[in-house]
Amino acid sequence: MKFKVIFVGLVLGFCLSAGIIQGQESRAIITGTVTDPQGAAIPGARVEVKNLATNVATTVATSERGLYSIPPVNPGNYSVTVSAPGFKATVQSNVELRVGDRKEVDFKLELGSPTEMITVTADATLLETASASVGTTIGREAIANLPMMGRNPFTLARYAGGVQYNPGRASSGERPFDNGGMEGFTINGSSGRNEFLLDGVPNTANTDTGTGTYITFVPPPDAVSEFKVSSNLYDSEYGRTGGGVISLNLKSGTNAYHGSAYWYQRRNGWNANDTSSNRAGIPLARFRWNQPGAQVEGPVRIPGIYNGADKTFFMYSWEAIRSSIPRVSNMTMPTDLERKGDFSQTFVSGTSGAAIQIYDPLTTVQTSPGKYARTAFTGSVIPPNRINPIAAKILSYYPKPTITGVARGVTNLVVSPNATTDAYDVHTIRVDQVINNSNKLFASFMRSNRHEDGGLGGGRSAFIAMGIPEAAPTYRHWRTNHGSTLNLTTTISPTFVNTARVSWNLHELAIVTYAMGFDPAKLGFSFKPQNVTFPRIDIGGFTSIGNSRDSQDNFSHTWAFGDTMNKVMGSHSLKWGGEFRLMLNNLGPAPASATIGSSVNFTRADPLVTSSASGDGLASFLLGYPSSVSSNVVNQPARG
Repeated sequence: MKFKVIFVGLVLGFCLSAGIIQGQESRAIITGTVTDPQGAAIPGARVEVKNLATNVATTVATSERGLYSIPPVNPGNYSVTVSAPGFKATVQSNVELRVGDRKEVDFKLELGSPTEMITVTADATLLETASASVGTTIGREAIANLPMMGRNPFTLARYAGGVQYNPGRASSGERPFDNGGMEGFTINGSSGRNEFLLDGVPNTANTDTGTGTYITFVPPPDAVSEFKVSSNLYDSEYGRTGGGVISLNLKSGTNAYHGSAYWYQRRNGWNANDTSSNRAGIPLARFRWNQPGAQVEGPVRIPGIYNGADKTFFMYSWEAIRSSIPRVSNMTMPTDLERKGDFSQTFVSGTSGAAIQIYDPLTTVQTSPGKYARTAFTGSVIPPNRINPIAAKILSYYPKPTITGVARGVTNLVVSPNATTDAYDVHTIRVDQVINNSNKLFASFMRSNRHEDGGLGGGRSAFIAMGIPEAAPTYRHWRTNHGSTLNLTTTISPTFVNTARVSWNLHELAIVTYAMGFDPAKLGFSFKPQNVTFPRIDIGGFTSIGNSRDSQDNFSHTWAFGDTMNKVMGSHSLKWGGEFRLMLNNLGPAPASATIGSSVNFTRADPLVTSSASGDGLASFLLGYPSSVSSNVVNQPARG
């Protein structure tokens, strides 16, 4: 178990400015000044900010210097109303707030009765003067309309200025369940790791060696409000990264119900075949990708019990992926004669002519310094009493070839479609609650679960068809993610706001080889390893079987606790706070595994002289003379 504790700034920032700088906060804030026609400050003016979709209002008062600051609010469209005795009320009716915005909206009130209303309908300026951050916002329309491979909204960050996207697994790294491949963004040339935030809290995990940083949770696009990519120039409170900050916000519900349902499909029949395959009469391989989902949001209403309009809102999203992707495997397997030690039909080149000569290693004699000679087996056939019983048993775990009359070392078994399958589900829930005018709470919960069967192919289906899956050179794999967030914003006074948050996420990475759990005693080995697996067999000239890759079951927990305080004092805004992160990495131990290699050397005419006419790796293996044997040993088993 590895522990990592990070305390990010006892004082994340102690800033003096004309407006609040809300670091590590994915929501938006409005700040500004209220003055009279001569530009003098109006203290005690009432400022109300109302969400036009939910009618949730937040009210504060200006300081003695006429400065106001609204606590963090969800992105959306707002109206800002300012009133004071002896002045006409003024309304800015269309203020668009985006994720991470710090927007200044100033008011100059006119003399008159507060019952008189002046409405300003023009959009407020999008220029941010209250923040040092430089970044690009990817809005809701872009998320809804731009094409995405696998519907992964994080991939849209490539469209932000100064961003280069280098996924760890080419196009497959863009799928929403490829936690270890989608984080490859270079922002403004920085080679440092980036910070990924979801609703203002960490959305990363450390897995494998405990040093790699993965995006933990990828919500479907329909669950995302918008997100912002901040380059290296950002407020001081965004720490723990030498790169940029990608901050994503989930949707919150409104007073109106909205929903969507969809089903994305990909089929080989809908794609064009390439010219060479058409010419050869080879159809497209069977490909299936199904991605259904649904999303709904609105107020929480329980008929006759509770009406959450203007107070309680929810958003729920579900998406699934069921895919079957062909991984055709071209394999070279021992023929029936070769399995019996008969190499009389294994030719030097082509499919006829001189047969390979197999030499007996027990007849080795030195003919001169540095030179040796051996006696060939009659007819290139190994006598049955010389065949090693363990080697013979292992050969029974090799699939039989289906193509005859091919040259030595050429594909004689094509496994198709040999599909790799994925089953993936993701659930996203967010609830926003207005407790009262001074306290607003939101909570979210997320879960995703991905199961892959087949790894990178490796002829898996041929081994399963023969009832020997443990010899397949591949594995089963799954990733499970859980995450939750709780955020409370409290207006202690019109000039003092506190935001407290706590979050947790869990990332599980598991790889279980088909070889795991196989007892080598079934092959005739007398030793009993602590954790049993089918050994990997590497015979020169033939496709390997078995898997030496370590099975593993790794966990990464990330806890984050943060609190930020904002105080308006005179013409200044002060901000301070801290964040505590606790990261626990449990790198599950792997079972012991072994690799046995066999080369041509033991059955060549001269072990030190390369020859295409003598020797064979399979012949050496059958005689019981491996060229290499290796094994790894651990202290305890992995959870399977």
